[in-house]
Amino acid sequence: MKINLLISFYSIEILIRLMYVFFSLILCLFIIVYNIHTLLLFETYPFLNLSNKKFIITHVTDLFDTTWTLISLSFLCILPIFCYQLFNFFKASWYNYQLRFSRKLFLLVSITMTVVSILSYFFLIPTILKFLTQWDKLNQINNFLFIETEFILLHYIFWVLSFQYNIMNITIIFSVLLSQIWLWYKLENIYWLMKFYRKQLTFLTLCILFILSPTDVFLQFVIISFTYLFYEIIFLVICYKLTNSN
Repeated sequence: MKINLLISFYSIEILIRLMYVFFSLILCLFIIVYNIHTLLLFETYPFLNLSNKKFIITHVTDLFDTTWTLISLSFLCILPIFCYQLFNFFKASWYNYQLRFSRKLFLLVSITMTVVSILSYFFLIPTILKFLTQWDKLNQINNFLFIETEFILLHYIFWVLSFQYNIMNITIIFSVLLSQIWLWYKLENIYWLMKFYRKQLTFLTLCILFILSPTDVFLQFVIISFTYLFYEIIFLVICYKLTNSN
């Protein structure tokens, strides 16, 4: 009898929390649909701020696909609410160290997503677009090479969102792994691990990221550079800390 009462109580609780998440999703959908033009301007602003060229649409359905892609951002908007509701539902059966770990993990992921979003929107994407939109100057230098660039709206939206998500996911994975290594291992052990197996770790990380990432040449170049710099900076920081501690 007591077990059935507990099952009924927790079933009602999880149902209420899921309904809260569902209503939040509906509200986000309504806000995004109502302000779809503003959201479209927000996504295309890094390009419009750098160039006076216009976007083109090759198919009639591209407008619908672009709108649906932007509407799908509502699922990302309710992610913090969904995680918060799950945390409050499960925390009654967790130990104190599990609660502290979950709070730190949620805080780390939230900060990483915010920082990466800001950096990619204001620095990375404008820098990449500035480099990719220099074909006109190249034509003036090399008259025999004529390349006319056209920017398709749907492809641009797909590229921006996929680029932001990939950079965000890679940064979150590295941040979580780094935080766990820093907590569970001594500094000397990390030093010896990085000294003798740094290349192997770099190769293994690249293999995993290449499997998970799309087949984009520029993205693969960014992944290689970021992975190499990540392990080199970690090794440099460890050497610096060990030198100061001694």
